[in-house]
Amino acid sequence: MAAYPFPTYTDRKLLYKGIAITSQYVQMRDGVRLAVDVYLPKGLPTGLRLPAILVQSRYWRAIEPRPVLNWFIDDLQDYMPVYGGHKAFLVRNGYAMVYVDVRGTGASFGTLRYPWDPLCIQDASEILDWIIAQPWSNGRVAGLGISYLGTTAELLLATRHPALKAVIPMYNHPDPYVDIAFPGGLFNQHHVRDWSEMDTFLDHNRLHPRMGLLANLMTQGVRPINGDRPALEEAIREHSANGDPYQIGNDITFRDEIEPEVGTSVEQLAIHNYRQAIFDSQIPSYGWTSWLDAGTAEAALRRFLTYPGADHVTIGAWNHSGMLQASPYLAEREPISPPAEIQFRELLRFLDTYLLDMDTGIRGERKITYYTLGSETWQTCSTWPPVSVEIQRWYFNADYGLSREPPPTQAGEDFYVVNFQASTGPLNRWWELGPMINRTVRYPDRTTQAKLLLTYQTSLLEQPVEILGNPALSLTIISNVPDCAFFAYLEDVAPDGTAYHLTEGELRAIHRKIGANPPYTQLTPYHSFTEADSQPLTPGEATEITFGMLPVSARVEAGHRLRLSLAGHDEGTFARVPEAGIPAWHVLRNTGHASWIDIPVKAAVT
Repeated sequence: MAAYPFPTYTDRKLLYKGIAITSQYVQMRDGVRLAVDVYLPKGLPTGLRLPAILVQSRYWRAIEPRPVLNWFIDDLQDYMPVYGGHKAFLVRNGYAMVYVDVRGTGASFGTLRYPWDPLCIQDASEILDWIIAQPWSNGRVAGLGISYLGTTAELLLATRHPALKAVIPMYNHPDPYVDIAFPGGLFNQHHVRDWSEMDTFLDHNRLHPRMGLLANLMTQGVRPINGDRPALEEAIREHSANGDPYQIGNDITFRDEIEPEVGTSVEQLAIHNYRQAIFDSQIPSYGWTSWLDAGTAEAALRRFLTYPGADHVTIGAWNHSGMLQASPYLAEREPISPPAEIQFRELLRFLDTYLLDMDTGIRGERKITYYTLGSETWQTCSTWPPVSVEIQRWYFNADYGLSREPPPTQAGEDFYVVNFQASTGPLNRWWELGPMINRTVRYPDRTTQAKLLLTYQTSLLEQPVEILGNPALSLTIISNVPDCAFFAYLEDVAPDGTAYHLTEGELRAIHRKIGANPPYTQLTPYHSFTEADSQPLTPGEATEITFGMLPVSARVEAGHRLRLSLAGHDEGTFARVPEAGIPAWHVLRNTGHASWIDIPVKAAVT
């Protein structure tokens, strides 16, 4: 197992043993009342002021357990900070934690028209005003959160509020079109549908059956404010007008397409719409993510390259929360690296730096800390891509080979009929299995799936190869349909035939145009996914399809092979393209029309 990537942060000893919780409604400018919980250390001396950490939740700020379980939940919270999560850990280390149900959710009043409604940014600014007016506040606040909550944390930057000093967006999707809902322009249908269903249950104060029988038996619903159940019931009635994210996604194709029922597009939900405020603020941010979690690693690296202040990134091999390991080379239930408390201590070190002005050694530092699959080690770099990376181009060649040499003949092509049973399974990166599901990302041995795909592989590697960054693909194809999907999977094939999934990329054919002026620093060929740039294929005509794959760090040992597998569908995850008919491709690999994959590798791996 890897050595831990962070210094053991012992400058700060545990200050408090318990937690005191208070709850209240805070009224917004339009009269909507938001449910707010404040967690303070027990025994806080009178007059002592603390920095605050704001978490804005769409998934209930707190649960109301069955009465018989109240003692158990409180015991976990007060005396077992690792199991209680970073909330208990940070409070016991001298921070105030403020948890808010965003409008239209949990015990808050109002309606949430669609995810990350701009009204919630105005709400966040007013909550910041409220926090710094409290007698326990020292006037400094950081935003923190995972997934949806990570994006609400990052959106605090749009408030331009002077009290905001840092943000920690974790496993989040600042550009929701490409990062989760439509990677490559393909609708992540099953995840968005399940997410929408789960939200609908929560908005009606119930857990989805998918959360499991035990969770449903243990939970009454969201915690009311000071036991005020009539107010909770009134708030829940207002949630019935909430928008449906699945409806938004299912009715559109392009990122700038307005969904008429809700009057917005997926593009309008993206954080880059507030980039000027982010540039102006230069507030420090710490991106925390995983190579195997949807497009969140890509998002964290884009942030690092685009915005001032975004100087800290950690990329692990975890599920969508960091509590379960997800390396394809390790068994599902092996311990995470590093353990949860060491992860929490690294967050504490960042917060101490920017909220308490402590000298922790990281102010002014620019660093990416990342985990390498295969070797199961941690490494660091200060630039991206690292200066040691070079691009290796591997050409498609005869006998389904990948070669460093271009195709030697004027004739050469491979024929593939799309198999709509091809699948990466229900535990892939796009399902985002988090702590409530208690499952992690798993790509089973890809050997069986390879029979349904078009595959190309190298000869046995004479030296180990360390992949670091975004592979990119250029296919020259002839299609029989004007629109279809392209999926590409990069795999490590061991001597015994076991195939390990490393990374992937996808693109819907109509989005193939290479665009200009991306809204952030782009790591791969840029596709705008707008209606104006749509370009259907001309059946029977040779066309170049170029797209990037998601970033990864992985060591492939000598004696293994690299394999590129192509598919036209991922059953169980993405919507079918086209809805009817069977696409067939000629993949060209000759002197006139070559196809290849560019793989970023670290030089001189030993």
